[in-house]
Amino acid sequence: MTRKLALAAICLAALTVIGYAQKKPDFSGTWALDAAATAVANGVAAPADAKAPTADNNMVIKHTAEMLTVQRKGPSGLQTFNYPLDGKEHEVTAGRMTMKVTSKWDGDKLALDITRLLGDGQTVVTTTSIYSLDPAGKLVLENKQPNGSRFIVYKRAEAAKQGSKVPGF
Repeated sequence: MTRKLALAAICLAALTVIGYAQKKPDFSGTWALDAAATAVANGVAAPADAKAPTADNNMVIKHTAEMLTVQRKGPSGLQTFNYPLDGKEHEVTAGRMTMKVTSKWDGDKLALDITRLLGDGQTVVTTTSIYSLDPAGKLVLENKQPNGSRFIVYKRAEAAKQGSKVPGF
C-alpha cells in the first residue's frame, strides 16, 4: 500500500511539473524599446548616449488564447497586426501589406512564420518572429531572416508615463 501511495505521489508531482513547464506567457502590455539591452543582445556594446524610450518606440500587445494583436507606429502611421494563434496559415493584412502567417508554440516561446512579397512584387521572403520573456520580464523579439537573426528587447512601460495611448486597447 505504501508503495502504491508513493508511486501515486511521484506521478502527481511529475504531472504538476509538466503542467507548470508548459504554461504559456502572456505578452499583453505596453512595451518600450530597451536600446541598451537590444545592443547587448545583438553583441554590440550598449551606447553610452542611449536615449530614454519615447512613445514612438512603444509597442502595444493584446494577447489572448486565440489572437496576438500588435500595434506600433510605422512609417505610414499606426500599424495593427492581428496574428491568429491556432497553428494554421492565415492571411494577415496591415495597411497595404499582406502576409501569410503561421503560429506555433515552442515551450514558452511563440514563433510566427511570416511569408510576404517585397516591394518589387516578385521576391518572396520568409522570416520568423519569436516572442519570449526573459527572466527579468523583458520581452525579447527575435527576428530570424535569411541573412541572420536580430534581437529587439522591450521593457514594460505604463502608457501614461510614456505619453502613449494606442486606440482600441
